[in-house]
Amino acid sequence: MGSFATDTCALTRMSSGSKRALIQIGLSTIAEKMTLGICFKNGQGVRTAKMKIALVIALIGLAALAGATRAGDVIVVGATPAGISAAVSAARSGASVLLLEEKAHIGGIVSGGLTMNDIRYKRAVKGLFEEFRRRVLEHYTTTYGADSQQAKDSRDGNHYEPHVAERIFTEMLGAEKRVRILLRHRLRAAHREGAKLTRVVMEDLARGGAAVEFSGSVFIDATYEGDLAAMAGAPYRVGRESRGEYGER
Repeated sequence: MGSFATDTCALTRMSSGSKRALIQIGLSTIAEKMTLGICFKNGQGVRTAKMKIALVIALIGLAALAGATRAGDVIVVGATPAGISAAVSAARSGASVLLLEEKAHIGGIVSGGLTMNDIRYKRAVKGLFEEFRRRVLEHYTTTYGADSQQAKDSRDGNHYEPHVAERIFTEMLGAEKRVRILLRHRLRAAHREGAKLTRVVMEDLARGGAAVEFSGSVFIDATYEGDLAAMAGAPYRVGRESRGEYGER
């Protein structure tokens, strides 16, 4: 999915929400030439063709937007599992969401290879995680059968392959019309008015690092290292405190 090359007959069978998310992800890297599979019907059935698309019209639209501030109710920095959950939750609450991610993939370390949920009491974890787990199990039972080895190996949806995790995250985001995903956008600066964070500046890596500004009412730092919080001026410490600070022995 990162290269956005696909056997597109499979694309035509995807849900409309999944297609919408893939289209949004594709538009965020629109400055790159992408290979898209195109499925179409003719008198002799379905044929598959692959073609290079320069996307000139879309680039013209992006050029017109250059320098403009894009706004949303909620700005989420980092399409990690936490960022995806925050975006989905905010959208389901009625907010418009811009989900910004530096990489070309979503899902963070979960879709990057950490594919076993390290949870001792699984019944204590519900909400969006439970939805994700259920979708994982559904994927393996639907694809391979309820009695298949793959379904058994998923351990009730708690073990999964990286590409399956990314696909499910994409489907969850694609089902939310209020979420827009922008990949390859790296945090450059954060601006406050007093103590309130009002806008962030991102580097659009698909356009040579061009600056793009985003404003919102709520900002969520879903990066792994707290990049947005630190850039916004939140106090932080590198390393542990000394023993003398709290009278430790």
